[in-house]
Amino acid sequence: MTGDVYEIKKENFLNYNGLHTSVSSREIQSMEELQCYLEKIFTSGNTVSHVFLLLDPDIIWNSCNRNDVQWGTALQKGLFTFVSDHPDTAFEILLPYPSLTYLLNMDEAALEDILAVYSNFIEDTYVYSNICTFYTGFEKWLLVNPDNYISDFVVNDAIAKKIHLTCFCDKINQITSINAPILFDILREQVIAERTSPAVYPDLSNCCLVFFGDSIMAYGEGTISTPGYITGFSHAVTYNYAIGGTAASAPSSDTDDFPNFLPRFFSEYCTEKNGVYHFSPDGGDISDKKLYFLINYGANDYFNGAAVENPEDPYDTTTYMGGLRSCLKECMTAFPDAEFIIMTPGYTSYFSNGTEQNSDNGGILTDYVEAAILVAEELDIYYMNNYHDLGVDSSNVSDYTADGCHPNENGRILMAEHIIDFIDNL
Repeated sequence: MTGDVYEIKKENFLNYNGLHTSVSSREIQSMEELQCYLEKIFTSGNTVSHVFLLLDPDIIWNSCNRNDVQWGTALQKGLFTFVSDHPDTAFEILLPYPSLTYLLNMDEAALEDILAVYSNFIEDTYVYSNICTFYTGFEKWLLVNPDNYISDFVVNDAIAKKIHLTCFCDKINQITSINAPILFDILREQVIAERTSPAVYPDLSNCCLVFFGDSIMAYGEGTISTPGYITGFSHAVTYNYAIGGTAASAPSSDTDDFPNFLPRFFSEYCTEKNGVYHFSPDGGDISDKKLYFLINYGANDYFNGAAVENPEDPYDTTTYMGGLRSCLKECMTAFPDAEFIIMTPGYTSYFSNGTEQNSDNGGILTDYVEAAILVAEELDIYYMNNYHDLGVDSSNVSDYTADGCHPNENGRILMAEHIIDFIDNL
């Protein structure tokens, strides 16, 4: 296996593929270099089941003096001979995925030259049944957030893991001579769109956003989570304490639901002096930031059939409204200068599009939406109506969710943009 040390990690192959792997972090500059690696690998006496390669066809093309004859000879000696001689070995090749900034700094002719080289490489490798070539460079979720990249060709650990999973595990991003023109057109369209009408987001660098919620907000990792996109787009500081499977209502004390998690939040992430709390995550100082708390519960309250409210006890934390009221009252007392935003549950196709009642005490989904708004109005705080205002409904739920409920990359980008605009307009 060869590639950049940031891109390929032994533990990913062991954890997700069950493969013990040797890694070379040197970037391959020519087929001659690759030939040396492969000769040593296949004469080592070890059984080699997979060869994983991060190869840049443009670098190889330049090493061949941009000459077709030298290109063909180099590929044959440096790669295809080994592929043919070892038909039971899987060769999996990942092509580069440079940042949008890098692509925008290229002129159109240079971009077309590179895509032509990629196309030629894909055509040449496609004829071998034991070669799979992968390409993620056209993906919107990858390109739109500059924080995904450490440098123009190197991504952060969370992105490297996602690419590993989608390519080497799920084979989702396999590129062939058939789909390559389509994927390259998608890339061209994104570059053209950014050149002609660049995305411009408000600067929220003076804001610190703290998220509580369930898997709707917890979905995605690092820079491709909803808070991660918010930071990348607007430069706001974000902290995400959302936990999958949790609710605003807590049926018992041994869950991570909001009423049970909040004391842990205060003890682990805050400091207190004379009854005044300061949010101090990781010992950091965010005193120069405007503090916002965004609370995004309701989906699991509905799924679990939690009662919307207890008329005899408005602070009953086994109910949705009671859990919200209790926790928000405590937070608002601890942080009197902060802003609080309740986010209603959004649209889901689960349980007949949220029209089923999941217990004798529970309601339908829109009951929890209306309840969240009522609590916000009662406490005189802001609310975001994600059910009606986010733009996700039965006609497009598959475009914005991974499973009819949890937001996919497009859904998280949509949510991030919605939150940025909301806060900018407060």
